[in-house]
Amino acid sequence: MRARFDALSERLQGLEDAIDVIARRLSHRSRRERRTDRRTAELVESIAESVEAHAIALDSLGTAIERIERRLERADGERRDSRSPKARSSEPPRSVQPPRLDDTGDFSGAKEASDEDDPSISGSSIRGSIGDMSLSTVLAMLEIERRSGRLKVQGDDGSLVAFELEDGSVVGSRVSENDMDAVESLREVLTWKNGRFWFRQNPSESLVSPPRSVNSLLLEATRQIDEAVRVG
Repeated sequence: MRARFDALSERLQGLEDAIDVIARRLSHRSRRERRTDRRTAELVESIAESVEAHAIALDSLGTAIERIERRLERADGERRDSRSPKARSSEPPRSVQPPRLDDTGDFSGAKEASDEDDPSISGSSIRGSIGDMSLSTVLAMLEIERRSGRLKVQGDDGSLVAFELEDGSVVGSRVSENDMDAVESLREVLTWKNGRFWFRQNPSESLVSPPRSVNSLLLEATRQIDEAVRVG
């Protein structure tokens, strides 16, 4: 009987040891599963943040594209209106032509008497009115032709904004003789409905800031204007 009792005790001890091993394995597996679940949750959260950031960027880009499309539609409508026959009146119509580039790279067309009297404008190779040609179109043209020089824009209230260009890229800007970020300057002038502009070749000798493409500046300035309109 004692031998059987000892054998049974050994078996019970072996069973207890096996149960301890199983318990330790289950505890280790549980900790490992918790770590896996935590890593999975962190990965899902990171992916969600990345998707949200991309969605915001796409929304901003879509808004900028819509604004550019509206401007193109307005320009196309104004061009069609300018080509449509005008109603006859008792007074002889005045010949008004929008500025255009001639063979020498200058704008040809009607010139105001005040422009001829202003030496800073009369010596310019390109000049015109914002009402006839938008500033974004002028900057895009200067970028395509890789012009270098200073483009000045003056509003009806006398406000003056200048852009320094080097090979078609914007390398600096000033607002009322104060250095300003090019995006801020564009935000200022893109809201003007009327005014005049003139461009003079190679007025500066050094770069004010790193070159930035006109297209990227216009997109960023347009995006900020749209955001301001939505917030305000």
